[in-house]
Amino acid sequence: MACQEFRFGCKLAPTESAAVGLEQDRSLRVGDQQLLKAGKEWIGSEQFPLAGERFGWGQGYIGAVKPASAEPSQSTEILILGGGPAGSAAATILAQAGRPVQLLERERFPRFHIGESLLPHSRTLFRKLGFDPQVEAAGFTPKFGATFFSACGQHVRRIDFAHAEGLPCPEAFQVPRDRFDQLLLEHAEAKGARVFQGWRVLEIEFGREGVQVRAQGPGEESRILRARFLIDASGRSGLVSRTLGLRKRDPKLQKVALFGHFRKVKSGWGEKPGDIRIVTRSDSGWLWFIPLPDDCTSVGLVIDRDRIPAGFPGQDEAAFRQWIGQSKIVAEMMASAERMTPLRVEADFSYRPERYAGERWLLAGDAGSFLDPVFSSGVHLALASGMDAAEVLLQHRGTGALPRRALREFERLQIQRYRLFRRFVLGFDRPEFRDLFFHQPVPEGIYRAVVSILAGQDRPSPSLRWRLQLFFTLVALQRRFTLVPRLHHPAG
Repeated sequence: MACQEFRFGCKLAPTESAAVGLEQDRSLRVGDQQLLKAGKEWIGSEQFPLAGERFGWGQGYIGAVKPASAEPSQSTEILILGGGPAGSAAATILAQAGRPVQLLERERFPRFHIGESLLPHSRTLFRKLGFDPQVEAAGFTPKFGATFFSACGQHVRRIDFAHAEGLPCPEAFQVPRDRFDQLLLEHAEAKGARVFQGWRVLEIEFGREGVQVRAQGPGEESRILRARFLIDASGRSGLVSRTLGLRKRDPKLQKVALFGHFRKVKSGWGEKPGDIRIVTRSDSGWLWFIPLPDDCTSVGLVIDRDRIPAGFPGQDEAAFRQWIGQSKIVAEMMASAERMTPLRVEADFSYRPERYAGERWLLAGDAGSFLDPVFSSGVHLALASGMDAAEVLLQHRGTGALPRRALREFERLQIQRYRLFRRFVLGFDRPEFRDLFFHQPVPEGIYRAVVSILAGQDRPSPSLRWRLQLFFTLVALQRRFTLVPRLHHPAG
């Protein structure tokens, strides 16, 4: 659901507004919440709704109108918004532990979604979810590495996940997300989560004892759902982060992606079967080629938004082919390719929030943050954050607000992961990073450290961190000195 569908209102009763002195100040901090000036209606996404222990139902809300008391209502301990990997993972963990949990998903599965390439470390998360057998049996394309091609086509670097440290299994998968996400959501339901598909959130209201959500079902009926705690896993819609004005775009990673599914894409360029192929561009952009079952390949172009010249292809296939055909290696890959799906466009898709959690809510998956997908980290980070959010609630057995220590630790983990992968994504845009990345041989210890992160290691050991720092120190030196031969960067 787009943010524009909301109208946000925040109100205080006159007696309470006087009690906290809001007539004198535009805003006042109470705990970690911001209370808005009394008696004023706010339109937009930059304001905070009322939330905190001194307020009950009906004193702070997000939405178009106040819920009608005649509407059907029901209660649960935990409510999850979104049935993608983050929401399904959180629901599974909570349901396995016997906690009452309900999940609302706006769409009906299966549905199209980009981000089809998984990482090996996600297999560890699948085992914790009890989901690994379903993945093994699904017939997804096995993935044991990634093959990167320089813009000139003369340099190839294959990342073999078998060289990663601390990795129980080097195998990952390339997955059609419509099927993968459906399997994961069905798994959460089988574990005991109550799942409602086709339900659109209309309003979110925060109160002293929890959260109240008004949602509209497939038949246009509406229902009130009350919960002690809320996990927002609503994907890039980011219902909570957008409406609270928490989302901040990453100014260094403002990209545009154009992508679709094609058949008859040529393979055999040095990669092993199942590898994702990444082809760099001289303008710091790149292209992905992800092999999927039934001769289907996901193909995408990513480019800096501020470098888009006149004639950017948009959703026109002929212009798209002309654009990507500027690379000789890509032109040969796509010579006989036939489009299977409409071309789609995503823009400004790297972001993170000012906060990942509040007294009654937690952000998980893309509802919290998302990065340029060059290293296929999206699904892994979504799974990990959804499971983290579930663990916070499992450790909190009371009905009161979530403890600050738990919220700080949750936020620390999310920020740590984002920064770790962001460093690689930012580096990949730089010529000096690519010079070292494609240079062979790289010292074994450094190579293994880099491969470990690209395999999804999101909690590196001190030894890994030290070697990663050494790698980035060499990248910085390459900027000033020629430590390794510089790559030829042709136009396009």
